[in-house]
Amino acid sequence: MEPGFEDEYDLVVIGTGLTESIVATACSRIGKKVLHLDPNDYYGDLWTSFTFPQLDDWARRHVQLAGGKNLPDNGSQHQQQQQFQSQHNHDQNNPSEKVNNQTSNIGISLSKVNLTAGEMVYPWESGINLISNVEPVSYMINEAPEKQDLDKATEEEEEDVEEADDETEPWTFEKLSTERNWGIDLVPRLLYSRGAMVNLLVSSNICRYLSFRSIERILSCLPGTDELMDVPCTRQDIFNDSYTSLIEKRVLMRFIQLCLELERRPDLIEGFEGFEEQPFIEYLRSKGFTPLLQHLVLNSIAMVDPTTPTQEAMEQLKRFVSSSGRFGNTPFLFPFYGCGEIPQAFCRLCAVFGGTYCLKRTIDGVVAKDDVINSIIVGSQQIKCQNLVCSLSNVPKSLLVPRQVTNISRAIFISSGSVKDSQCAGSLLRFPGPFPILVVESSWASLIAPKGIFVIYAWCDSFTGNAKEDLLPIARKLFNFESGDEMNGKPKLLWSCFYNQATVDCSSITDKYQNLYVTSPPVNELDYDVAIEEAKSIFDTLLPDEEFLPRAPDHDEIVIEGTQTNQEIDLD
Repeated sequence: MEPGFEDEYDLVVIGTGLTESIVATACSRIGKKVLHLDPNDYYGDLWTSFTFPQLDDWARRHVQLAGGKNLPDNGSQHQQQQQFQSQHNHDQNNPSEKVNNQTSNIGISLSKVNLTAGEMVYPWESGINLISNVEPVSYMINEAPEKQDLDKATEEEEEDVEEADDETEPWTFEKLSTERNWGIDLVPRLLYSRGAMVNLLVSSNICRYLSFRSIERILSCLPGTDELMDVPCTRQDIFNDSYTSLIEKRVLMRFIQLCLELERRPDLIEGFEGFEEQPFIEYLRSKGFTPLLQHLVLNSIAMVDPTTPTQEAMEQLKRFVSSSGRFGNTPFLFPFYGCGEIPQAFCRLCAVFGGTYCLKRTIDGVVAKDDVINSIIVGSQQIKCQNLVCSLSNVPKSLLVPRQVTNISRAIFISSGSVKDSQCAGSLLRFPGPFPILVVESSWASLIAPKGIFVIYAWCDSFTGNAKEDLLPIARKLFNFESGDEMNGKPKLLWSCFYNQATVDCSSITDKYQNLYVTSPPVNELDYDVAIEEAKSIFDTLLPDEEFLPRAPDHDEIVIEGTQTNQEIDLD
């Protein structure tokens, strides 16, 4: 049965990725009527969090798709969307024929389409696939065949040590699949505790829908070795560190104090004269930083390349130092249940203020006049709208102008132990190079995996065009791929998935309709700055005189004015 929508909305949004969700929420928050659709059967699009079975299914479906095999309908794509075939050139020459031929396919007869003079009906074709080179691999032992004719004494012995067996029982694919506590991200992120996302969540009061855990440590791979060390982030960490000498500790402490002073006094330039545009490595050398300190500051604190201009590197350092100690020793937070909770939190607030949501549904066509979309067609319903916001993966190719595409190589690793022997809640690791690789480790402590399981993410700008070729060398540094016990202190790798994700700047990516706004896919960044800035830019274009995501009241602050009297009624 077709869901019934209202006849008119101020804004229609397709895709529940982070950027689209922020725009939808910002508009709903100030009283605009918002219809938010997603052809998938889950929230978040590429920003989602999956259970392990969902992730494995997602990966295998992309493998099948790349192989040209027909995929079974799992409800994640509206079936009517497939009825459209791209007829871009033919339709432009025969617009009236397009209306007659296509209208019946979108479930609405021509007589029911309310067309004014000059309006035309255009089908909304399938979008583009942003995922490629997907390679899931399981390293777990095969399931043991069902045991038969067990000796009774053996059965009794197994019962006596049942608890011990539970603790030492090896992980199998079936065992991982039956676990429920999963939240595996396709696009993992960390949040600077004083970064743009935390500030937005707090100022809008969306933080009430989320919980976070501090990333407990930052790791660094010692130059020339595979050994991982904990990077000291606080005064106590620095003086307890066993890798740095007393002189190095003092140099590092003075430098951190300088960064704190720069945060309080942005105009302070003492000691930086002449270095502002010079490579940061030159500044560090001039201040007597040893090779070890240079490595730590560049790769684990500032997280910049040696050739980065000093002024730019100092901005990154100030960001790191100012966020350190707010909620934990490191500057970073990770959401409980996975990063997919963040777009859902925005969607939740949008719904609170009247936004309408429907999964497994996209639009089937648009009614436009010249370069303006006047209404959309969803199933058998025609809906007027003032603006349309759509994720890139849900925009027909025929509407896009050529753009330079960047590929990000990503990998998800599931292991039975931490990359560095510990039971800590999370780690961040950066491998330097022409294409730096970021590694984020999380575990059951953040409620994203069953107890005893660690989920490790790695990503970088692709330099070979294939995620496995880019990231496999790092995986071999971190994990034991062989069956059996852990070797050389490396955790046993249970399952992995390599994949490439395309990204492109979607500003002005389409010139077909002036009230169509396309959001960009996730980019290669650690926090959410780019997505927030893009969402704010779209909102400011739509509603230039309105406040972007003002604070939402708490439940106990909401009152309703009585219609019969002047008495206010507190909901509590």
